[in-house]
This record gives sequence, structure tokens and C-alpha cells, in this order.
Amino acid sequence: MHTTLQHTILVLSLALTVSASADAAVNSQHRAVDALLSPLEHPDRPGCAVGVMQNGRLDYQNAFGLANLEHGIRIDPASTVFNIASMSKQFTAAAVLLLEQEGKLSLEDDVRRHLPEMPHFGHKITIRQLLHHTSGLRDYAGMMMIGERNPVDYTDNKAIMDFLQRQRGLDFVPGSEHGYSNTGYFLLARIIEKVSGKDYPTFVRERLFQPLAMSNSTVPAELGSLLPHRASGYVPAGPGSYMTAQSGWTENGARGVYTTLADLARWDANFGAPKVGGKELIADLLEPGRLDDGTRIDYAGGLRIGMYRGAATIEHGGADQGFRSGMLRFPDKGISVAVLCNDMGADPYGLAHKVADIYLEGQLGPAKAGAAQPAKALIQPDAEKLTGSYWSRERGLVRQVRWEQGQLWYVRSSRSRSALVPVGPGRFQLDMPGGKTEFVFVRSDEGVHLRMLSPFDKAIEFEAVKPPAWIPATDYAGSFASKEYETRWLISVKDGGINVRGWRDPDEDARPLTPLSADVFSDGGQVVRFVRDSAGHVVALRVDSSRSRNIVFEKASG
Repeated sequence: MHTTLQHTILVLSLALTVSASADAAVNSQHRAVDALLSPLEHPDRPGCAVGVMQNGRLDYQNAFGLANLEHGIRIDPASTVFNIASMSKQFTAAAVLLLEQEGKLSLEDDVRRHLPEMPHFGHKITIRQLLHHTSGLRDYAGMMMIGERNPVDYTDNKAIMDFLQRQRGLDFVPGSEHGYSNTGYFLLARIIEKVSGKDYPTFVRERLFQPLAMSNSTVPAELGSLLPHRASGYVPAGPGSYMTAQSGWTENGARGVYTTLADLARWDANFGAPKVGGKELIADLLEPGRLDDGTRIDYAGGLRIGMYRGAATIEHGGADQGFRSGMLRFPDKGISVAVLCNDMGADPYGLAHKVADIYLEGQLGPAKAGAAQPAKALIQPDAEKLTGSYWSRERGLVRQVRWEQGQLWYVRSSRSRSALVPVGPGRFQLDMPGGKTEFVFVRSDEGVHLRMLSPFDKAIEFEAVKPPAWIPATDYAGSFASKEYETRWLISVKDGGINVRGWRDPDEDARPLTPLSADVFSDGGQVVRFVRDSAGHVVALRVDSSRSRNIVFEKASG
């Protein structure tokens, strides 16, 4: 009896010791994340809510910044509602897969079976291709901006469908490439409505939000809908100053979900212990797509499948007028991190990875991407031979390679860049979370070429920009109209340079075109190519952007 009592006391003592040790570890993690967020706190700026889910439970939540600058209302991590933008896509994908489970549609269905009003582009486009961004459909958001539809203009589901019905081309043959396109998920929402007989906001509320008790999640049905505890969105307007972000776009499917950290924790828990859709739904959501040639891509059902420091990840982010969001899951570690921001200048992904580093200390691989050489091994004279502008004829992309602060950088835009880490002669790797994308610089008699190699896409070839010595500027001037966009661009010549503006814009808003090659120019992130007839006269221009290619503007005669 005495021995049994001693054994029981020993077991209880060990259990209490283990519990105390675990509590101390958790408290240490919480303090470390608090310390990470503390410098980001400003009394007069927007900010972010940060949550950590551990094995389906919200283990940590905190926030910094204001939900509303005008009224000085702080972000409350427990109740503030954020626009999560493209993070909405996973809910659209889940809704489609629920309908597939019920036999109401097949992922191999032709989109036009459910949406016969869509144009026939000469190729079958399937629901599966919409899910995985392999449809070739141009991105409607980028296209409408090219067509001079501004964020403050009112745009609803009907306006987007009317716009898509005027389209006559694709970016690529369906199934041949992976190209992120909001159009696919917008159309998935319309298919959900056709098949279910319910509008998209109602379907996701009844089939996803309510069963998971996501009571603070919604898809606003119209502009001006009242959402309790909604954060206002802001865009930087200079050092320490902000402007309210305005948007009249109310379409949904590709975006449109508003939610909280607590509701995202309930959604996250469904991946580990599925209440909605069962294990079959989760498996289908996480199944990466493939191209027709068998190439595996990293995009599944509204989610990206990747790696970070040797650990498997499931992730997606979002960016919309004044809001940025990111959610990072480590399925094998039982940890998820969500960061929801109402500051367009925030970096939710970077913050999510730093929080994950704290929670998974000692469980991840090296912080760097496994470079064979340290970045400092590249000396400036060698680096400067690689710097400059590069463009892809096939994809219509313009990129910069720069040497700054002792480091070579791959620059996508003024707000997006990644360091290039040497891994071999003429070979570099993107220094970014989960990044295994490699760049190979090749010198030839024609100049320097850049090959971008991704494990989840086909190689992209870039050539160094070589502006022609002479530009026949007067040949380009005129008015160019697009039937698909119902808009016009005006090309003018001034002081030997070429400028472009929309027909609604004043002369002073004209943008300069930067020459890339003969008859090829850059308009910011877009490539503008002038098209000549058999007699050598300019008769049209063709515009390529990162998510929309081969947009034709015909030159007016006379």
C-alpha cells in the first residue's frame, strides 16, 4: 500500500513537472511573439491582428495598430473583421468540392455546360482548370484596370460577366501553363450559384460558415453592407501618413470574404478534424494541380502547397484595397499562423514566417535556402555585369536585376523584390520563404539571357533589354481602340519620346513608354508591342501584363 502510494505520488509529480515545463515553453513563445510585435505598435497607424493555431486551437492572439484611424479605434484580435481578399479562394474551392461530392457537378465539366453565356475560345476549359489556374483565362482584375476601370468605380458580378463575354482570346492553351487568374475563381462562384440555386454569399454561409460556427464571417451581398467591427482599409501616403482606401468593386468568388482570427481558427481546425466535407474534402482541397504534360504545380484548391526551411506548408495570401492577409500552415507540425492587416504597406507573409520561426524553433532546417556560397561571395564587378532590365517575349514580363547594399536583387516592382543568393557559377536562388526558384544567367554573342527555373512551372526565358539606337516615334502616334475593353489609348510623341494615356485622362497624366527592343516598349509592368502590316505601317498595338496577354488595340485610320 505504501509502495503504491509512493508510485502514485511520483507519477503525479512527474506529470506536474512536464505540465509546468510545457506551460513555461508556451509562455516563452508568447513573450517572444509579443516582443516581435511590440516595435510595430504606433498609436496613429493601421496595423495587423496575429493569431497562432496549435492543433486546431487558437493558442495565441494579439494585435497592433488601429482598426479605424478617424475614430482612434484599436484593432481587437478577438473581434475585428478584416477583408481577406484572395484568401477567400479556399472557401470557393471548398464549396465547389462539396457540390462535386453531391454529384451535382464534375471537375471535368466544360465551364460552358454551366455558363453557356461564356465565349467559346476554341478549347474546352474545365472546372478543374479554373481551380488550379491552368485555364488560360485572362485575369479580369488586371484587364479592367487596363480598360481604365478604377477601384473606386462601381463593379459588381454582372459587370464582370458582361466584360468577360466580350473577351476573344486566352493567355495560353488550357492545361499547358499555370497562370494565376482571378477570373477562374469568379466563374467558380457563378457555377456554384447555377448548380445550387443559391447566391454565393448564402451558399458559403449555410454550407461552410454556419456548420463551423464562423459567426463573424460573411460575404457582403452589396456595396454599403453593414459589417459590425469591420476594420477600415488604408494605403500609405508618405512617411507615417495614410489615406483611406476606396473601392466600389463588389464581385465575389476570387475575393469577398470578411472574417476574424477566431473564425479562421475554426476553419483551420476543420483541416485536422473535418466537420464539413470530411477527409475527402480536405484531401481534394490539398491535391496539387498538374499540367497536361504531367508537370506538377504548387496550386491546389485555393491554396498553395510548398516548403519552408524543410517543412511542408499550406498557404495563401491576399491583397485588396487597403487590406493584406496571409495564412501559413505547417500540417506536419500542427501549427498555423494567420496575419490580417488593414495596411496596404504591411508584410503579412514576412511576419507570419517570423512568428513560425519562434514557435518551431529547433524543428526547422537552416534559415537560408541552402545556398552553396554566402551572398558576400559575389563581388560588385561580377554582379554589375548581370544588372539591368530583362523581359520575356513569351510571357510579356519585365523584370529588373539590381546591385544594392552589397546584394544582387530580383525586382518585380517598386514594392516586390527578392535577394538572389549565389549557388554556383552564374546560378542564383531566390532568398524567400519556401523559395526554390533558380535563376541561370547565360552570356552569348547576343548578350546576357536569364532563365527562371521553378519546380512548379515551365522555364521562363528572359533577354536583356537592348533599346534600338533609333526609334521612328512618329510612326506610333495615334488613337488605338480595343473592342474587348470598349476603351481607347492615345499614343503621342513629345521631345522624341513616346507617351500613352487613356482617353479619359488629361495630357499631363500621359505615361512615358520605355523602349525594350524594336517596336517593343514597357509601360510600367506591362509590355506594349506595336504591330505592323505587310507594308510596314503600324496598325495595332498588343499589350501583355503579368496576368493578361495579347490584348489588341487597333489603330484608328486617318
